[in-house]
Amino acid sequence: MDNNLLCMDVINRVESNCLDICFPPPMYFSHHVATSLSIIMANNENKDWFYNNFIQATFYNDFANIGSGHLYGIYPAMETRLRHFAASQYLMETCINLNILNLMSDRLCENVKLFIDNGYYVSCVADVSRLKGTRYAQRDFFSHRIMIFGYDFKSHTLDILDFDHKQALNKIKVMMDDFLDAFYSERLCAQLNGHKNNTLVLYERKTRPFTADFGLVREALSDYLNSYNSSKRYSLILPCDECSSWGIATYAKMVEYLNSVPEKSEGIDIRMAHAFYEHKKIMYDRFEYFAARKIYSTENKIRKQLESNVRIAEIIRLLVIKYNQTKDVKIISTIINKLKDIEEAEKYLYKKLLES
Repeated sequence: MDNNLLCMDVINRVESNCLDICFPPPMYFSHHVATSLSIIMANNENKDWFYNNFIQATFYNDFANIGSGHLYGIYPAMETRLRHFAASQYLMETCINLNILNLMSDRLCENVKLFIDNGYYVSCVADVSRLKGTRYAQRDFFSHRIMIFGYDFKSHTLDILDFDHKQALNKIKVMMDDFLDAFYSERLCAQLNGHKNNTLVLYERKTRPFTADFGLVREALSDYLNSYNSSKRYSLILPCDECSSWGIATYAKMVEYLNSVPEKSEGIDIRMAHAFYEHKKIMYDRFEYFAARKIYSTENKIRKQLESNVRIAEIIRLLVIKYNQTKDVKIISTIINKLKDIEEAEKYLYKKLLES
């Protein structure tokens, strides 16, 4: 049978399909972290693996020259991005070169459909300024990776996970025609040195057994408390980060960064506040989860203090938003004081946890 007829026959039989995702994912301070975890943790899976990880924190030392990168990171969340998978047992990736397959624009959406029907989440770089409903739609041009997990040929839409026009992570329907414009954007082609945007990355979700090990959690907590560069432990299989401060040492770097902010017009990087909040939330949720699973339980006083850290981190996030609106430098002093409160609490809490 002719391949074109085969594709059209499949489309006629199935008009829409969506793959499962975890929404909202437990971390979404970074888009690629959000999309990776939304796949890995679909159907409430792989929680033992999740809560056994993502304990360390990093802050990029040369923040004055970071460009578009993230100041504050949760380790190894940033290593879940393309070609750096810290979750390779749960997320398989395949790169499809469209030049080899000779998939032209009139066939691209049909083949995205076929990939999804076969259980593959589809990722690609696109000029996302062309995608109405996303936060990028007001820009003139913006190159960014998107993740497609569903389609509807009746409404001519694709389902993507991204930030919407209100800056909130959301499941967004984008028009197929807009997707084609974004994928084959001339400006994107020029940015890629004249090469066509010719690669799709397919993600396949895997489920494998994982046994939560609180001994490993203790090691990560010790690294955090002692500001040890945890990436050195895993440098045989993951990139080693020699450019960041780690654990408790991130507080001093955040204070240094915040003190430099009044000299800049752009304000405080809100992504730092989001990541910091998510780290404190996960640290609290971890012990609630372990207690519910009877893996490890700590005294109620410690868990209440961890919960208090979450509330303070949420206040810090709101204060960052307020500073960016008002540029009132007194707010920075308030943020710094609240950071110091959490720092001192963590020094006490994690020492107690390691001694117990």
